[in-house]
Amino acid sequence: MTVNSKHPQYNEWIGTVNKCRSAIRGQKAIKSQTDLFLPKPGGMTTADYNDYLTRAIFVQASGRTVDALVGSIFRKKPQVAGVDVLEPWLSDIDLKGTTAFQFMADVVRDQIGVSRAGVLVDYSETMLRPVCHYYTAESIINWWQDFRDGMWVTSMVVLEENYIEREEVFTVVNKKQYRVLRLDENGLYVNEVYRETNDKNFRMEPALSVQPKIKGKPMSFIPFVCFNPTKLGFETEVPVIDGIVDLNIGHYRNYADLEIGRHYTGLPTPIITGINKQTDTNGYVIGGKTAWILPENATASFLEFKGDGLGNLERGLTSKEEQMSMLGARLIRSDKSGRGDSTATEWQIRNAGETSVLTMIANTAAVGFEIVFYYMARFAGVDIARDEVIVRLNTDFVSARLNSDEIRALTEAVQTGVLSPEAYVFNLASGEMLPEDVDIDKEVKRITEQLNKALDKTSTPDSGAVGNSSEVNDAAQVARK
Repeated sequence: MTVNSKHPQYNEWIGTVNKCRSAIRGQKAIKSQTDLFLPKPGGMTTADYNDYLTRAIFVQASGRTVDALVGSIFRKKPQVAGVDVLEPWLSDIDLKGTTAFQFMADVVRDQIGVSRAGVLVDYSETMLRPVCHYYTAESIINWWQDFRDGMWVTSMVVLEENYIEREEVFTVVNKKQYRVLRLDENGLYVNEVYRETNDKNFRMEPALSVQPKIKGKPMSFIPFVCFNPTKLGFETEVPVIDGIVDLNIGHYRNYADLEIGRHYTGLPTPIITGINKQTDTNGYVIGGKTAWILPENATASFLEFKGDGLGNLERGLTSKEEQMSMLGARLIRSDKSGRGDSTATEWQIRNAGETSVLTMIANTAAVGFEIVFYYMARFAGVDIARDEVIVRLNTDFVSARLNSDEIRALTEAVQTGVLSPEAYVFNLASGEMLPEDVDIDKEVKRITEQLNKALDKTSTPDSGAVGNSSEVNDAAQVARK
């Protein structure tokens, strides 16, 4: 076995990952793999197949679905607490200019799209700060866990990486290397890099291999987090959009058949009967300025397609679009996308299954990033308990903004004492009418003061209902701005 050996689960699962990744990337990625996704019909020549492939259209349903689901989670800013020490680095978490927000969204995108993403936390000796490295599902090729002290512990992870090597003045070559994260015979973490030699063997590169330390002490754990849709760890899962991708590819194949059928049946094909091909040497040119002189009893016409063959293909496309819509790709057809005329409650009930899966993905990502930020804090030299780090991702996927009538009703309820200031502010926040940076306690205090001021005015002889309402309505102005 060599360092580039793949885990058995990886070999079984990577085909599904490639299928989903290609569908998410779109038509160019799908067509580049030719007959993997569009099989060549029996008897078709290479030239005809190329024509068949060219006319096929891959509708970008899978990628749009992933975009919509990621957008649903990140329509509200993630909440991070307990790691103030990391604040200077969250604007560039990977030393490539990626913010922590963008980095988290990239991880969630692959959790949804291909069911796996990995994050390695390391320490940059050059920049003297912790840094996160992102690894795609395809690059996490091997792993191992041992049962130690009553629990399963990750003892090895192999990551495939690309690097660039300059061979001549103007020649730059892309090559592969393998990063091995492992616990050595003493249970201490080492980070080794292997590169291929000229004789096709692999050699560990001492200059690129290190034993990371925290406060000068070797580590007894591998600071790598593997994200899946429903849990952290290395057991592979089927991508949550796998069913949509299969329908998307089936739709693509139907579209190829339909388009080639339209091409062959839509072009006019002239037919002539009653002539002798051996003796008739006339060249029959189609055009308004050309006259055909035909022998007696000869006929000329155009071949016309009749029947329902193409109709069946069109109905097949429509059926797949409706199925994709039900599974989540609601952007294919505008009349059936999103909620339509449904209320928020009806939409939530109808989509409870999808929502629960999306909630699980968001919660799994949140737990994973709690561990990531914990590792970063440890590398920064901060002694912190794992449960002190808190990350929350949005699980309220349906916008439920209050309208003006609802705000007015809430304001009247708090004016008359039916609703407490605390409940009033809670409803404004739940209805997405307060800015995210508003301090709830301060807002409650402000509204309470406004109410007390309004009540004081009602005790004077000249006060009236209009003045009272005006004072309290000031409390709702932040919701309308």
